[in-house]
Amino acid sequence: MDASRPFIFIVTVSFMFGMNVSADSKSCKGITKDTNCTWELVFHAPSGNGEDVLKAWTTKHSNCDIISVKFQLDTFGETVAFIEFDGRNTDDMNWFHNSRILNSSWTDMQKAGTFNVFSINKENQYGRNFFINRSYGGCGADTGWFVVNDVSGSKPCDWEKVINETYPQFLYGKNGKVTKWGAKDYGTAHVLNIYIQRGSSSATANADLQ
Repeated sequence: MDASRPFIFIVTVSFMFGMNVSADSKSCKGITKDTNCTWELVFHAPSGNGEDVLKAWTTKHSNCDIISVKFQLDTFGETVAFIEFDGRNTDDMNWFHNSRILNSSWTDMQKAGTFNVFSINKENQYGRNFFINRSYGGCGADTGWFVVNDVSGSKPCDWEKVINETYPQFLYGKNGKVTKWGAKDYGTAHVLNIYIQRGSSSATANADLQ
């Protein structure tokens, strides 16, 4: 593993995903875009460091009054794609679903749209995690918006085989649109970050970033 590109796990409340705390926050009431309602970083994964993203996303998720979850891709410090989800009454896996979409940088992605996969781990056997796909039509015709091309898995299609790079890779549809995976016109993000917003009943965490 490249020591300059480690996973960093930053979690705001110790009982949320079973890790240590970070960052303070202001409380949030309801589903809101209020900029005073702070997004708290709970997961950070760089590309190409040889670590399995799905394994890193642990499964201890308890009630800490989460109201929103943001799934964000960054490159050179700039956000290249994101989705905001309704996080109320969810666990560590089911918040990631099209029925919970609140807002997205992909303009052709709607909660009632067409998806054949929208899941954190459904296609893990192929190494496709946090996978948002519209359709399968054979490797050359597969279309979708995002996939963690993870360390493990069979990777049956040429478009997911990395040459002269290391896994994981974060592949996404550019220009706010779905992409045809086989055309290899997708973007590759450097970092995957997951943030939460919490409601007014949550305790404020004020430990330093670890």
